[in-house]
Amino acid sequence: MIENPKKVYWDACVWISLIMEEADRLVKCEYLVEQAMRGEIQIWTSSLSHAEVFKIKCAGDQKQLQADQDR
Repeated sequence: MIENPKKVYWDACVWISLIMEEADRLVKCEYLVEQAMRGEIQIWTSSLSHAEVFKIKCAGDQKQLQADQDR
């Protein structure tokens, strides 16, 4: 583990690229995740990015947005 690892900021678009396994970005994202797991870098993000990416299915009376409305 590096004493002061480089901090890399990820915006929502990078997280989405990783989750959606976008061909043009996936290898780069996975490489950075591997570096972070080894303690070589730190991946930073904001609460706003987390809110833009995180989704759960609604239960009970709540209704999930239709895919065409969820943009």
